[in-house]
Amino acid sequence: YSETFTSSLGTATASGGSNGNWVWVSTCNLSGSAGHSSPGSALFQGSSCQFGNGSNTVSGNLTTTNISIGSSGAVLTFNYFLNTECQSAGQPCIYDVLTLQISNNGGTSWSNIMASSGTPAGLYHTNAWQPVTYNLNSYSNQTILIRFNFNSIDGIGNAYDGVYVDDIIVTGK
Repeated sequence: YSETFTSSLGTATASGGSNGNWVWVSTCNLSGSAGHSSPGSALFQGSSCQFGNGSNTVSGNLTTTNISIGSSGAVLTFNYFLNTECQSAGQPCIYDVLTLQISNNGGTSWSNIMASSGTPAGLYHTNAWQPVTYNLNSYSNQTILIRFNFNSIDGIGNAYDGVYVDDIIVTGK
């Protein structure tokens, strides 16, 4: 599976948006920063290149299509940039949370794999594009969906870009 968001959300689907949703962008502030493939990326947006939408709580999902994992396993890689009111790069934050989720039952239920809240650990607030690698061997011989969930938790300080995701790639071993 490969989605580099060159001109649209491609095979990924935005859903469950509350006061905003995932869109394709190439001109917002952090779109042009080094650390991901150009020209575009997915951005959770409430309005005008910001995740905020007034003082509302915002949330939504970006989900891949079905991905078959072979018997040898696979590796997920992606790049992300999380720019919110949590200004301590490299630290968890309990609001404005990006969560990586995986489903192996067609989206009936989801497992949280990593979150910028620190539970489970693995993502954090950044001041640059960050690469992530996740081993999918425990999903060998299964079909999975990968979902990025963004939730502001509150409606305070939402005047930031929010979260960008790019270069979602699953490579078999």
